[in-house]
Amino acid sequence: MIGKLKGTLDEIEEDFCLVDVHGVGYVAYCSARTLAALPSPGEAVVLFIETYVREDMIRLYGFQSVLEREWFRLLMSNVQGVGAKVALAILSTLAPADLANAIALRDIAMVSRAPRRRQEGGRAHRHRVEEQGAGLCRNRLRHHRP
Repeated sequence: MIGKLKGTLDEIEEDFCLVDVHGVGYVAYCSARTLAALPSPGEAVVLFIETYVREDMIRLYGFQSVLEREWFRLLMSNVQGVGAKVALAILSTLAPADLANAIALRDIAMVSRAPRRRQEGGRAHRHRVEEQGAGLCRNRLRHHRP
């Protein structure tokens, strides 16, 4: 598994970037927030990576912080109906701290700011994120208290 890339940023596209690590180019799909925070092409870059291996592809998802990657994992594994594209859309709209606050406060308006591919089912999807996310926030707070 690839967990981190450290190299030179070659290019930034609409939903991914290309990172050169000692002559090997890695495509990493990223949230809009991560892409906006990247340096200019030709500069050094570090991305924290979530690697997905399927029968027909290997895909890397890149994040500017370990916390953002952790929220991606939590959304994908704990919220029914949230796949990689929806998780990236949520993280494009909300920073990890804002997402945690929105879920903890059950702020429907904040969570619904994330773009959706389909209009139908959007309301049900937001409620699943809020309901299941609230449990995630409680569990994370319980396990990470000093």
